[in-house]
Amino acid sequence: MKKKIFSIMMVLVLMLSFGLATAVPAVASGASVELQTVDNGLATWSAAQANSGSYSVELSLPNLGTRTTDAARVVVSLDSGPLLSAVDSLSFWWMAEGSSGLPYLYLALDTDGNSEADRWLIWNIGPADDTTGATSWTQWTLASADDNWHIAGPGGPYSSTGVWADMVADIIAVSSASVVVEVKVAIGEGSTNQGTPVYIDDIGINDAVYNLESSGSIDMDAPVLADVVSVSLSTNTINFPPAYPGDSTSASFTITNTGTVTVDLTAETNSDFYSDHLTIDSLSVGSWTIPLLEGVESPLVSLKLYIPHGTPAGIITGTLIIWVERSETQP
Repeated sequence: MKKKIFSIMMVLVLMLSFGLATAVPAVASGASVELQTVDNGLATWSAAQANSGSYSVELSLPNLGTRTTDAARVVVSLDSGPLLSAVDSLSFWWMAEGSSGLPYLYLALDTDGNSEADRWLIWNIGPADDTTGATSWTQWTLASADDNWHIAGPGGPYSSTGVWADMVADIIAVSSASVVVEVKVAIGEGSTNQGTPVYIDDIGINDAVYNLESSGSIDMDAPVLADVVSVSLSTNTINFPPAYPGDSTSASFTITNTGTVTVDLTAETNSDFYSDHLTIDSLSVGSWTIPLLEGVESPLVSLKLYIPHGTPAGIITGTLIIWVERSETQP
C-alpha cells in the first residue's frame, strides 16, 4: 500500500531567501505517547473503540475501593511544545461504556528552561459535580470548560480554582517563558468517580491533534511482527541561497530507510510553479523515483529550482510530497 510518509513545505523568497521545511504527522514527529498507571489503574490500547483511525486508549479503575490512589493516564510528551501564553485551544474526545464522570486534563509546564515539568495546570470537576457519562464519542474543549482550573507546584501565591485566563496569568507572572512539555488526560486519584472503562482519542493542543494510534505487534500462535514502512529526512529545514529571475538555486538532503523492508519512493507537488521548474536529481518531480531503497542506504537527494525571467519578487509556497510503498521485490 502506498503511503504519504512525509511532505515538504517549500517557500521561495526571490532576492531574499528560499527555504524548505518538512511537515510530518503530529505524533510521528516532535511527540511521543505513553500510557501510565498508578496502583490498580489500567491503561491499554483498544481496537474496540476509536473516534478516528483504528485505536483509542482505554482507561479504567476496576477497584473503586482504592479510588483515592488509583489512576490511569494517557500522556503526550512534546519535544517542542508551545509557550503557555500561546495556547489558544485544547481538546480531547472521550466516551464511556456506562455512566461515568469526565476525565480530567492537565498541562505539565517547564517554567525554568530545563525541559522538565515543575508546575501543572489542571482541569477537573469532582464526582459530586459530574455524574453524567458520554456513551458516544464526545469532545471536551477549552472553550466549553473555561472554569474549574487550578495550579499545582511551587511558587505563587496562586488564585484558587478559577477560569483559564486567571490561572495562565498566575503562571506567566512566575515565568513568561513557561512551555508546555506534556498534555495528559486521566482518570482517578480521587478527582473523578470512574468505574466503567473510558476511551480517549484525538488529544489536541493548538493546531496539533494526536490521534493515539497503537504501533504494537500482532500476537498469534507464533509471534508475528508487521513490516514497518518508514523513511526519514536528514534535516527538517533546508535554507537555499537567494535567487534572481533567470538563475537557479540548489540544495540537497538525504533520505534514510528506517523501516524493515525495501521501499520505492516517488514524489509530487501541489504547486504548478514547483511542478514546472523544480527538478529532483535532474528529473522532473513526476519522473523522479528511488526504487528498491534498502535499510543500509541513505542516498543524497539534489533539488534544483529554475527561476524564469519575469518572475516577480515575493514568496512562492508549495508542498513536495514524498510517497513510499513496499517494493514488490524484496532482498
